[in-house]
Amino acid sequence: MDDRELIVTTLRSLSGRLRLVRALFAGVRFLVVGLALALAPLLVKGLFPVAGPLAALSLTGGLGLLGFLYGL
Repeated sequence: MDDRELIVTTLRSLSGRLRLVRALFAGVRFLVVGLALALAPLLVKGLFPVAGPLAALSLTGGLGLLGFLYGL
């Protein structure tokens, strides 16, 4: 393997890692937004004992996944 091939493979590896790191940070950012939005169903948990936590989990997981996919 000559120097040019080594540089190309290194840059490809770094760009792939950078893409995954960006996806992770975007996922965390959206997860924080999801957690903030999930507080409303938890606050009304007394009114809807079954649907409140399920709605909070759905919002949190959905926005975390959306952020990860957005980061890719």
